[in-house]
This record gives sequence, structure tokens and C-alpha cells, in this order.
Amino acid sequence: MVNTATVRTPEGELHQESVCYRGDQPATTVKLIQDLTTDLARLKYTQPMPRALDRPALETYRQACHQRAHAFGVTIPYPGFQMWSVYVQGGVETLAFAEQDTPGILQEWFEWDLERGTREMRLALEAQLDYILFGGSGTITLASPALAAKYALPALKKWSAMARAADLPTMLHSCGKNRALADMLAADTDVGMLNPLERPPMGDIDLAEVKRTHGHRLALMGNLHTTDVMLLGSVQDVRRESLKAIRAAGKGGGFILSTGDQCGRDTPDENLREMVRVVEEFGAYPLDMARIGREIQTLGG
Repeated sequence: MVNTATVRTPEGELHQESVCYRGDQPATTVKLIQDLTTDLARLKYTQPMPRALDRPALETYRQACHQRAHAFGVTIPYPGFQMWSVYVQGGVETLAFAEQDTPGILQEWFEWDLERGTREMRLALEAQLDYILFGGSGTITLASPALAAKYALPALKKWSAMARAADLPTMLHSCGKNRALADMLAADTDVGMLNPLERPPMGDIDLAEVKRTHGHRLALMGNLHTTDVMLLGSVQDVRRESLKAIRAAGKGGGFILSTGDQCGRDTPDENLREMVRVVEEFGAYPLDMARIGREIQTLGG
């Protein structure tokens, strides 16, 4: 299936095309921004500044979450290559050239996103949420620590401070490489939790090391390898690696056992259930580290 769309704005038209193969998610083949010098002004019409809360919709979602004993929050994306590449034909390559050739355009985009996100934060703080999630998949993987410090960090610093002043917990999702990002968050922001903490080769996290370094400052979530363990591993593999993750990061609290980002479509249901069973069996505090260690040895860890 091929889906095409035309967006008409006062500044001109934008065009997008996506292809969807049977059983898979759509993939965008033609992105809205073909030329940053002309199309950024048009894109802004698709992302207007927020003005008010849709309170009826908000309450519908809140009630649905709370009926299931789930926390209710919203996601606010932050500026940077990881977000902009979604809209720009050529993705990171085009943005990298723009950083050198037309940096003023990216600065304009950053300022637009910063103001838009700040308004979203103000509205979110009015909504009596349980938490806020900052979304930025690939913050370091799709750019660099220097570019993340330039574009992502100022927004995260400002918005997390707003949330902290309101006593509202914050989380940050960024798949891919996270180790340098963890240093930035701990040193320069009030963000409270980081996920999904992927292992190599997708990420660069040693769970025990990041727990020792930043566990007093950041809650941690994730780390189970989505391919080797969750998709291709046995139930025994999932059990062993789940226990090893709890041993590495569970002491003292501040750890949520989860997968390193999204599980593949064909991940066995039983592997997902086993991860939950491990938490139910071994995850109550205070953790029995001796028992966890014995079980890991039994499983060949």
C-alpha cells in the first residue's frame, strides 16, 4: 500500500509518501521537508503553538489508565537531529550539511521547538498528570554528544526544572547510545529516569556501571537485549538475563526491569511473560541478592 499526502499552507505545499508492506509498519519514502530553506516555514503550520488542553479527551485517557492501575502521563518531544530527521528528506545527512552550511535554519527550528515544548509543559503542569516522558529516540546515535548538548540539552534542562518545581516525576526515552546522555542528564538537568539502556551493539550501556555512576541520581529502566534475548532467546535465557539485570541495577531501588527498546514483532509471548514472572518472583524489596545469585548460577550465568 502506498499512501500519499499533500499539505497546503499559506507558504506553499508539502508532500509526503509512505509505503506499507503486508504485516509491517509504514515506512516514509518521501518526507515533508525537501528543502529546508523553503519548507521549514511550511512545516510550522503543521505544528502550531498549543493554546489549551482538550480536557474531555484528557479525562477519558486518565480514567482509562487509572481503571487499569496505570500511571497517566504525556510525552513531550525535544529538539535535535533525532526528531528533525523524521521530517527531512535525507535525514541525518541533510541535517549534518545544514549544520555547516545553513546553521541559522536549524537554530530557528530549535527556537520554535523550544517555545512549543515550553507551552506544552505549562499546559501539562495544569493537567495534574502522574509523570511526563521526554521523547528523543536516538539522541546521541543520530547526532553526537556535542549536537545533543547544543539542541536537546537546553530544552531538557528548562522543562525538567519546570516539572521538578511542580513535584512531577520525569522520564526520558532515547534508544541507541545512552552513556554520554546519562552524564548530561545527571549533571545538567532534573530529569529523573532514563530508558531503555540498550546493550551493544544497539547501545553502549553497561548496566552495573551506569548504576554505580548515576544510580543515586537517575532511576534506570530497560536493558534486556531485544534480539539475542527477547526475540531469539529461550525462556531460560530471558529468566537468566532478567535476574542478572536485577542484580546489576536493582539494589537500593530506582530500577525498572524492561526490554532495551521495542521488542521485534515475532518476539514469543512466553518470553515476555517470563520477564514479568521474574519480577513477581524476585523483584520485591528488600531484594534477596543471595537467592538471585544462586538462581543465576543454576541457569548457567
